[in-house]
Amino acid sequence: MKSTKKIGALFLLVTISLITLYPCLSNDFVNWDDDKYVLENRDIQALTGQNIGKIFSSFYCGAYVPLTVLSFAIDYQIGVLNTLIYHRTNLLLHFLNSILIFWVVYLFCKKTGVSFLTALFFTIHPLHVEPVAWVTGRKDLLYALFFTGSVIAYLYFRTSDRRQYYLMSFLLFILALFSKPAAVTLPFVLLVIEYFVYSQSNKKSLIRMAPYLILSIIFFYIAVIAQRTAGAFPQGKLNFLQQINISLSNFLFYLYKMIVPIKLSCIYPIQNYWFAPFLVGAIIIVILISLRYNRIIALTMVFFVIMMLPVLQLIPVGQILSDRYTYLSLTGFFYLLAAALYTLYLHAKKKFRIFIIIIVLLITVFLSTLSNKQCRIWKDGMTLWTYVINTYPDISVAYNNRGTIHSNNRNYTNALEDYNKALQINPKYVKVYVHRGNVFNNLGDFDRALSDYNKALKIDSTCLIAYHNRAVLYYNNKNYEHSLKDFLRIRELGGEVPDDVINYLKDLLKKDNQ
Repeated sequence: MKSTKKIGALFLLVTISLITLYPCLSNDFVNWDDDKYVLENRDIQALTGQNIGKIFSSFYCGAYVPLTVLSFAIDYQIGVLNTLIYHRTNLLLHFLNSILIFWVVYLFCKKTGVSFLTALFFTIHPLHVEPVAWVTGRKDLLYALFFTGSVIAYLYFRTSDRRQYYLMSFLLFILALFSKPAAVTLPFVLLVIEYFVYSQSNKKSLIRMAPYLILSIIFFYIAVIAQRTAGAFPQGKLNFLQQINISLSNFLFYLYKMIVPIKLSCIYPIQNYWFAPFLVGAIIIVILISLRYNRIIALTMVFFVIMMLPVLQLIPVGQILSDRYTYLSLTGFFYLLAAALYTLYLHAKKKFRIFIIIIVLLITVFLSTLSNKQCRIWKDGMTLWTYVINTYPDISVAYNNRGTIHSNNRNYTNALEDYNKALQINPKYVKVYVHRGNVFNNLGDFDRALSDYNKALKIDSTCLIAYHNRAVLYYNNKNYEHSLKDFLRIRELGGEVPDDVINYLKDLLKKDNQ
C-alpha cells in the first residue's frame, strides 16, 4: 500500500510539473551564455578524447563545469543545435531532482504527503524556472541531481553503517563538483545533518567529513581561479560595511521572492536596504528562540544560509542576484510549509480539512500559473531582454543584449537606441562601446566606429576584441601600420593572431615604404 501511494504521488508530481513547465520545450537559445556554452563552443561538436580532455581542462565563462559542458556535447551528438533536445534534457533533470527531493524528505519524515508537497512546491516554484527554461541553467540542475543523490546515499550510510553508501555519497559529491562549484557546500550540509538529525558533532563526524572538506577546498580554489580569468572580481568602491549590508539585503531579497515570486528576472538591480541588519538580526533571535521548541526551523534556516553563502556577495564576485541561486536552498522552507499543512490536516475536523485542501490547491495553481508564464519569458533573447527592460528599466546589460540581437538582425536604428541607453545608464560599459562601434562600422561611419573602439580601450586597455576590431578597421582603411600595432598588442596580451596575418601586414608596409 505504501509503495502504491508513493508511485501515485510521484506520478501526480511529474504530471503537474509537465503541465506547468511544458512551454520551455518551445524555447530557443538566448544570448545569455547559451552562445558561449553551446552555439559557439567547438569543444562540444565531437565526442573525441581530445575534446573531452579539453572540456575537463578548460574554464567556460569563468566557471569550471566540465560535466555540464560534457552533457551539452552529448546533446549536440543527438540533435546538433535542435533546441528541443537541450530543453528536454533540462526538463528531465528537473523531474529527476523533484523525485530525489521527494525521496530525501521521505527519509527524514517517513510521510508520503509531506514528501509530495515539499517536492511539488520545489518543482513548480517560479524561482526555479530559470535553470529549467534556460539551456545554460543546466549547471544548477546537474549539480543539484548529484548533490541530492549524495545526501541520500549519506543518509543510508548513517542508518545502515554500510561503507558502500559512504563511497557512493563521495562519488556523487565529486560528480556534483564537476557539474558546478556550488557543490562545495555539501560537507557543511552533512555536518548540519549530523548535528540536528543525529545529534552528533564529534571527532568521528569530522573525520567522516575530512575527504569531503579537502575536495571542497580544492574545487573552491579552482572556482576562484576560473572567476579571476573571466575578470569576475570587480574592483568595487564599496567598503566592508556596505558590502555586508548588500549581502544581508540579498538574503532578505531571496526570502521575499520566495513568498512573493513576482517580477522575477534573469538579472536584478543591486538591493541595498538600510533596515537589512535589523531585520536579519530579528530573524536570528527568532531562530535561537525556536531551538527550545523545534529544531527543524533552525535546521531550515541554517541549511538556507549554508547553501546561499557562496552567492550572497560577502565577497563580490560574478552576478549579484539570480533566481537560480535558490534552486536547492529553499527546500527546507518548502518542507516547513508542507509539514505545517499536513499536520493541520491530520488534526483538523472534516470541514476544516476541506479548507486545507483548498489552500493547497490555491497555492499550487498560483505557483504553477506564475511558473508557466515565466517559462514563456525565456522564449528567446528578444522576449527575455524586452521583459527585463520593461520590468527593470535601469539595467544596462539588458539594453546591450537586446541591442546585439537588433544588430545581428541588421536593425541598426534600434540597435543604436539600445546601445545609447545602455551607455546612458553605465558610461563605462566597455562591451557597449565595442558593439556600437561595430554598428557604426557596418553603416560605413568609420570615424564614429574608431572613436568607440578608442573609448573602449581607454576604459579597458586589455580589451582584445576592441583591439581586434580596431585593427580590422585600420586595415580596411589601408592604415597598415596601426593595424599591425593592434594585432601585435593582442599577442602581447596573450591573444592569438596567426603568423600569416602579421607577415602579410609587414609585407604591405614594406610595399608602402617602397
